[in-house]
Amino acid sequence: MAALKTLVIVLGVLLVGGFIVVAVTIYNRATAPKADKTVSIPVPANATVMDMVGAEDRVVLRYRLSDGSERLVIVNARTGKAAGTINLVPTP
Repeated sequence: MAALKTLVIVLGVLLVGGFIVVAVTIYNRATAPKADKTVSIPVPANATVMDMVGAEDRVVLRYRLSDGSERLVIVNARTGKAAGTINLVPTP
């Protein structure tokens, strides 16, 4: 009889915990920022965008500058701010 009582208590706790997880997940998805807004990504004058790749909340731009060098810019897709820059330097 004690084992049955323990089993009922454990299953009740798991049930309540499951409901809490579902409620928190629904709340987080409902209040998450939407991706419907437009962001501006600054590109240097006379630069040509060569490639753009998106991954999760990041966008990687590859562009060629007027002097012929290339640069990769990692941009946060939600804010439009650069998270990092990689200069591509040719080797002799």
